[in-house]
Amino acid sequence: MAGAGHRARAVTARQPQHRTPVSPARPPVGWRYRAACRGADLEVFFPGRGESAEPARQICAWCPVRQPCLEFALSHGIVHGVWGGLTERDRRALRTRHVGAARRERDAAIAAASGAGYTKAAIGRALGLAATSVSRVLSRDTDRRRS
Repeated sequence: MAGAGHRARAVTARQPQHRTPVSPARPPVGWRYRAACRGADLEVFFPGRGESAEPARQICAWCPVRQPCLEFALSHGIVHGVWGGLTERDRRALRTRHVGAARRERDAAIAAASGAGYTKAAIGRALGLAATSVSRVLSRDTDRRRS
């Protein structure tokens, strides 16, 4: 055999590989799949002007994922429908308090960072704000202290 050297190799087929059958996909585990409203008529959760939201509230009353549902609506700025047992008006009042608290926390963090010696530009980069916004917050904080 030319080019095979002094010994020829035996050619053998690879052993067949047996595959294990694929197990069925697990059902999704997100909060939406455990919600009491899953499969319910959507019109119940989006009442028209003058219609009652009470049927939706009754479904939400015994829902095991009411809090995650409400948090989802608040964090995504959803303004229509009943979410977490609260109507648009209910969530608006809650959102106003939530936004105010978040701003107070942000302003406190800015004041603390400034007190620790960080520059306005560095604080702005860390919080995703312009340096002028940081300046405005710090000047408001200074004005409050003077009063």
